[in-house]
Formats: sequence, C-alpha cells, structure tokens
Amino acid sequence: GRNGNAESLKKSLPLFESAAKIYRQLILKSDEAYCFASLGYANSLLGERQKALIQYNQALKLFRAANNKIGVTETLSNIG
Repeated sequence: GRNGNAESLKKSLPLFESAAKIYRQLILKSDEAYCFASLGYANSLLGERQKALIQYNQALKLFRAANNKIGVTETLSNIG
C-alpha cells in the first residue's frame, strides 16, 4: 500500500542526495579542469612549457575524475 511506497521513497532520499552531491562535484571538476587547461594553453603560448605541462596534467586528472572524455582528448592533444 501507500505506507510501503512512502517508506521506500523516504529510504531513497539520502541516496538521491548523495547522487546529487556527486554530480555537483563532477561538474565542478570539469569546470576546474577547463581553468587549468586554459592556463596551460596560455603558458604554452607564452613559451612557459614546464608550467603548461604541470597545468595540463592537473586538467587531465580532473577531466578523468569527471569522466569528461572530450576534455581528456583535447588536453592530451594540447600536451602533444
């Protein structure tokens, strides 16, 4: 009956809250990764190859954590 459904829904709330938190963190990881990738690109253009490589590697780590395949591919391309 309704009590069973209500109990199931109540039990699922913490799971949804946890999932939302994870998704929010993943989105932030991608945003942070794009910042590092932009820094890497700028430093590369300025001839600061060592700084660029450090920043690209940070971006790569974050893109992988966010499962952002496009970001990973673009960053690997820029490193190469």
